[in-house]
Amino acid sequence: MLHSLKMFNTGQITLPKAWRSKYNTQNFIARETSEGLLITPLVAKETTSGYYENGEESGIYFPD
Repeated sequence: MLHSLKMFNTGQITLPKAWRSKYNTQNFIARETSEGLLITPLVAKETTSGYYENGEESGIYFPD
């Protein structure tokens, strides 16, 4: 499915409601590819896994 996205003056881009509902997450990765930007949702397969972000680093954690 193709959607056009608009960037606001603050640099924010709003994802379509259908995507936000489909992927139950507030965390996404945007990566540059040879074809443009690829936006991928970070969805944990286990409820104890998750995404973290602070002033120094970010990542995905998986408990033992």
